[in-house]
Order: sequence, then structure tokens, then C-alpha cells
Amino acid sequence: MNKISTIWDFFKKNLAGSNVLLIIGIIIGLTSGILYERKNLSGSILDINFNRETVKKRY
Repeated sequence: MNKISTIWDFFKKNLAGSNVLLIIGIIIGLTSGILYERKNLSGSILDINFNRETVKKRY
């Protein structure tokens, strides 16, 4: 826990507001990209159900 707080303090002290926003934006972009790829690979429950319904309608 101490390491996390010291790292957080380091970020707060050494980074300007714009840099923090930039890093947060990059992190959000990366995580959303990973989630999007996972969704495409495995599919969420809703997407799987939707795909089943469309398959039933087609055939």
C-alpha cells in the first residue's frame, strides 16, 4: 500500500495537469481497445444472444 501511495504522490508532484489528462486518456484508450478486442473474440452475453436470434431468423 505504501508503494502505491508513493507512486501516486510522485505522479501528482511531477506531472502537470495536462500530462495527467493525457496519460488518463491513453490508459482509457488502451483499456477500451482491449475490452473491444475481447468482446470481438469471445463476445459478451448480450452479443451472443443477439447473434443467436439473428441466426434463427436467417435460417
